[in-house]
Amino acid sequence: MDDGDTASRTTKSNLPALNGSDMPCSRVQGCKATLILTLRNTMITVIEKASGQNLTTLATVLDELDASMDDSARLDRLIASVSSTIARFCNRTFALERVVETFDLSLRTDKLVLSRWPVTEVVSVMINGDTLAPSAWKLGVDGVVYLALPYLGVVEVDYRAGYVLPDSTDRTLPADIEQAALKLINLEWSSRGRDPLLRSEIVEGIGRTDYQVGGVAMPADVASLLAPYVLPGVA
Repeated sequence: MDDGDTASRTTKSNLPALNGSDMPCSRVQGCKATLILTLRNTMITVIEKASGQNLTTLATVLDELDASMDDSARLDRLIASVSSTIARFCNRTFALERVVETFDLSLRTDKLVLSRWPVTEVVSVMINGDTLAPSAWKLGVDGVVYLALPYLGVVEVDYRAGYVLPDSTDRTLPADIEQAALKLINLEWSSRGRDPLLRSEIVEGIGRTDYQVGGVAMPADVASLLAPYVLPGVA
């Protein structure tokens, strides 16, 4: 869909609700949140879709690989593929988007842990169809919406979350994430022309080389860079 389309995509999941009080100040640093015992049904509808999801730019990749513009079409496809792979590995969307997250709460709670982060703005909170006054809730630095009173039923939170990607001059995407993308692109680019089913080869006088490409496994150095940004418990 074009930029600005409403309800561009909707996702549903049964997610374990998280206890925001057990989270550090920033989930960007990585955390293990305590799970409460009940499940909540959630649905996310994107109402302001990002113009793209690429975690690095063609100019950066051309410089990294010392490649030429003749390779730009292939590299554009590789950037998109690697960005998608990292998003799946981390169980999250990185680009800044405006979404409405709907919670179907079976038990009363005064904490709502939003599925996307970092949260840059909460536009509104609705409880069973009624919009709460801004004084009836607050956004914590941990990305949790704290309600003045515990509620149950259908709660809708309209908010913006994510990072400004590297194609913008005011980017906010952490350098570690772009570096992980560049490492994967470098690995894929260096393996072009090799049999995609080949997992290892022995070169006489050099030894054995093992490959971790094609979605078989995330290289350890890349996984280490991405570890603080992996969102647990989301399918």
